[in-house]
Amino acid sequence: LCSSETRVLLNVPNANSLHRLLGLRSGYIADTHVMTERNQAYQQHRVFDCASFAALLGQAGFAVDEMGSFFVKPFTHQQMEACLEHHIIDENVLDGLYRLSEDLPEVGSELYAVCHHSRCEQGKQKQGPAYGRALSGEPQSCSRTFARRSIGTEIASTAC
Repeated sequence: LCSSETRVLLNVPNANSLHRLLGLRSGYIADTHVMTERNQAYQQHRVFDCASFAALLGQAGFAVDEMGSFFVKPFTHQQMEACLEHHIIDENVLDGLYRLSEDLPEVGSELYAVCHHSRCEQGKQKQGPAYGRALSGEPQSCSRTFARRSIGTEIASTAC
């Protein structure tokens, strides 16, 4: 089912997203890792930061090739929908928020990881620690950005 070329793309809610940090500083939430009604409705059982996401992947036997965040979202999903509905923001602003991930790489609303499973490395030398490896093998922090539009497809959320 998998080979040394197989890559898995996962995304999860980012505890350090701009809208969660704003919620914390505004007194709406006590902790950025808190589960929201929306997380529960989407059956997302945890909210991750880069370290906890990488640790879970490593425990499951995955080596991370690339990790980052995407879509800087200043408000909750419901507030963003209202802004669109009332024409406060438009598609140009949404595109700008995706591109803003390049300038604010750690605060995107979602974390993503491109990874492979260690048992699928058929004869390849295993990489070092699961967290912090880019596709080129260079050390990589969570600041690598990604916009789902850049690959021309939507990314399916996973329940972790």
